[in-house]
Amino acid sequence: MHTLIINGSPREKQISNTERIIKSFAEGMKNGDNTFEIYSLSNRNMWDIARDAYDACDNILIALPLEGDCVPGALTEFMETLTPKDKETTISFILHGGSDESIELENGEGQLKEIAEKLGCTYGGTEVRCSNPNLRFMEDKKLKKATAPYRKMGQRYGKNGYLVAV
Repeated sequence: MHTLIINGSPREKQISNTERIIKSFAEGMKNGDNTFEIYSLSNRNMWDIARDAYDACDNILIALPLEGDCVPGALTEFMETLTPKDKETTISFILHGGSDESIELENGEGQLKEIAEKLGCTYGGTEVRCSNPNLRFMEDKKLKKATAPYRKMGQRYGKNGYLVAV
C-alpha cells in the first residue's frame, strides 16, 4: 500500500513534534510492503507537489497538532485548495496535542471527520493522542520510547489501511 503522509503542523520540520510522530509512524509502516511519501505544509513551496500527490493517491494520512481547539490555519488553507475525490480514497488523521485534556482533542476529531466528508473521501478514522509537547527536545533513546505508540499505530495502519475500526 502506498500512502501520502501530510504533516499539517505550521512548524518547520526541524522543530516539529508532528515530524517526530510521523517518523515513528512511518517506521512502523515499513513492516510490510508499504511505501509512503511525506510532505510538510510548513514549506509552502511544496504545496503544489503535495496537492499533485493528493490527487494521485488513494491512501492519505494527515498528522497535525491541535492548536487552541482548532485545526492549524495552514492546514485549513491547504485543504481548501484540494479537489474533492471519491469514496475510493481514504483519509485518516493523527491528531495530537501537548495537553492532558483529551476532550479538546476529541472536539478536533469531529472537525476532521467533516473535512473527509467535504472532500468526498472515505473517513479512515482519527487517532487522538495527548503527546509530550517536548518531543523535539528529546534525545534519541527517550524519543524512541515516547513515540513507540505511533510506531505500533503505523504497523496497524500498514496491515489494514485504517487507524481505528470504522
